[in-house]
Order: sequence, then C-alpha cells, then structure tokens
Amino acid sequence: MITIRAIKIIAVAVFAAAAIFYFLPIPVPHKIAIPVFSLFIAGLWLLPWQMCAAMLFSALGDYAGSCHDFIWQMGLFAAAHIFMISFFVRIILDSLKTSGKGNKPYSLYIGVAAICIWLLTIAFQEIVPFAPAGTVRIGVMVYAILIITMLSTSITAVSIKRPYDYWFSLCSFGAGLFLISDGILAWNKFVTPLPHSGLLIMVPYYLAQLSLFFGASRAKAEK
Repeated sequence: MITIRAIKIIAVAVFAAAAIFYFLPIPVPHKIAIPVFSLFIAGLWLLPWQMCAAMLFSALGDYAGSCHDFIWQMGLFAAAHIFMISFFVRIILDSLKTSGKGNKPYSLYIGVAAICIWLLTIAFQEIVPFAPAGTVRIGVMVYAILIITMLSTSITAVSIKRPYDYWFSLCSFGAGLFLISDGILAWNKFVTPLPHSGLLIMVPYYLAQLSLFFGASRAKAEK
C-alpha cells in the first residue's frame, strides 16, 4: 500500500523532473503546465480541496500561457488565487476560533494592511498604466489586487496559526515568490523587456508552487 509520505516523495520527484525538462531545449507542446499539473494530481490525496483546485487552475493557466492567450491565462490564475485566499482565510478563522484567548492581533492586521497598500501602490503606479487600455488593464488591476490579497492572507494565516512551523511557513514564502514571478512577468510584458526573463519568471514560479504545496500539505496532514 502506498503511503502518504511515498505519494509526496513521488510528487516532488515528478515535479522536479518536469520542471528541469521545461528548461531543456526540447520542443514539447505545453510542457510548461506539466510540473504544476503533477502537484495537482498528488494534491488529490495531499492537499486541502481549495489548494488542490488552485493547483489545477494554475496548471490550466500555464496551458493558456503556452497557447499565448494572455486573457485566459490571467483569468485562470486569478481563479487560482481566489481558491488560495479561501484556504488562508479558513486557516485564519479556524485559528482565531480555537485560540481560546479572544485576543485579536490588531498589530498584525495593521502591518499586513500597510504591506498591501505599499504593494498596490507600486503595482498601480509602475505597471498598470503601461498595460493596454480596456480589458487587459482592468484585468491587470483586478489580478494585482487578488495576488496581493493572497500574499497578505498567507502572512496572516502563518502568523496566527503557527509562526515557527517551518513547513507551514512555506505558504508565505511561496506566496511571496509567486508575487515576484508575476511582477517580473508583468514588467517584462508591459514596461520593458528583461534579459533572461524566462528564467527570472519561471524559477521563482515553480519554487512558489512547490512551497505552497508543502505548506498546504502540512495543514492537510494536521487536520
């Protein structure tokens, strides 16, 4: 009988092999979507349903990107972030409910809100104005709000639930890498082309998904 640990080891091995394969100059259609799709398959056993859905929509977003359909790519990743946000919000609410102290970490909320405002200011000043007017620009604005909200809820969830739990803390690390990857992608697409943009975008993106997978699987195992 295959154990949960064995499934996780196999999933990480397949993900790593698929990620390395993506960077090899071998023309295979849509190979960009294989690594995260492998995490979705493993997530059927290892992840809370919200994060499993997020992995699926991320893989579909990768597929849309390989088809050069930016609107669909952005929309599918936006859906992935909504599922991630719902996962982190559930962690926050459950942690507050079971803390038994009744103390609300208002200083944490203020700090996270400040980070949100700062990141949104950067996005709306430095990237959004350069996106084509109309549907794309509106989509970029909504997407910026969603991914920054995802990062903020992940920080809050980790801080409230168990700030010294290394594995669960990977959720915040992964969310931060996700933001960096998408920020580089947007800058490269709308502001100015960057050298080695493929590596700069995909390395933190794949590391982000793997970190989120580990962190979320920890929460699933605890439950």
